[in-house]
Amino acid sequence: MRFASFFFLLGALTFVSCATSSTPSNNDSMNAAPQAVIAAFADAIATNDAAALEAILHPNFTVIIPRYPTADKNSVLDRDTYIQLIGSKKIGGERYTVTYDQTTVIDYNANLMVTFDGPNTIMQATFLLTEVSEGDWQIVVDYPILRNK
Repeated sequence: MRFASFFFLLGALTFVSCATSSTPSNNDSMNAAPQAVIAAFADAIATNDAAALEAILHPNFTVIIPRYPTADKNSVLDRDTYIQLIGSKKIGGERYTVTYDQTTVIDYNANLMVTFDGPNTIMQATFLLTEVSEGDWQIVVDYPILRNK
């Protein structure tokens, strides 16, 4: 129930933000900061740098992995669990080439669709970020689709 409430609130905030903003940004300068956070995220997971994740993951960060570990289940990880798994090298450790397929910034919210291409895995992920203070962006949601090569 708590999880559903979180996404209802996130959806409502996104709706309000979209309703009050004039247009989404396709401006490279506005896209740069959220994209830099995703680049830092990719580096942190490649090097299993849990400390680096602490700064870029929002306190309410959630990762939702559909159809994992089996086709009939989804994995949902909170921030602390995700950071622990990265730090203990149970996940991560693969360097990716990052491609920003789509970046939309509306006021203090950003939605990025990103492809991570690694030696063993391709991830297509949707990220939701928020600007917690001027120029300080954090990842709130990571929704990856994992594929083996």
